[in-house]
Amino acid sequence: MASSRQQLQHTYTLSNDDCFILYGDSIIQQFFSPYNTFAFGAALADVYARKLDVVNRGLCGYNTLQALRTLSMSLPHPEKAQVKFLLLMFGANDARISNPYGGPDQSVGIEDFQRNLRHMVCDPSVKAHGEDVHIILVTTPPVDERTYLKSDQDEYAHLGQMLRRTAANTALYAQAVRDLGEETGVPVSYAGTRRT
Repeated sequence: MASSRQQLQHTYTLSNDDCFILYGDSIIQQFFSPYNTFAFGAALADVYARKLDVVNRGLCGYNTLQALRTLSMSLPHPEKAQVKFLLLMFGANDARISNPYGGPDQSVGIEDFQRNLRHMVCDPSVKAHGEDVHIILVTTPPVDERTYLKSDQDEYAHLGQMLRRTAANTALYAQAVRDLGEETGVPVSYAGTRRT
């Protein structure tokens, strides 16, 4: 007769090193934060428990140029784990107004932003995981200019009424993500709720 431990080994299955990578800027980084009203990354990990390991690769302050340079380092080697899903969410930093006072210049022109995302979608480090990697693009979320202005004034009083992010400019980056999804056939999720 088999021991209860042997029986557990046959009924309890862990993931087989398949993973769901969340790759983006600080918005992704905060996906597991207990300080947000909804921790999307934690909820996703719950849904995929024992099926996929949900891995947070949120990089605070990064734009697509920096992210493109670090993508291969952010993915596991295919011999160690297989990426089944790759969620890409960038643009909040790329869409900042160029050369703002206060903080580093994180802006990336819209054509370069789209080109960088395209390269991420087609990157050899992604393709090394096989043709069955499901890539999901997420649009740049809209901004509430009043909230950002207040935040900037609190941190950078010398800015006065100058915005470092605008709703109109951010909307252009969101559209660039949608256009890229249509061009490449990659599904796009619209981040349509306001973030503060």
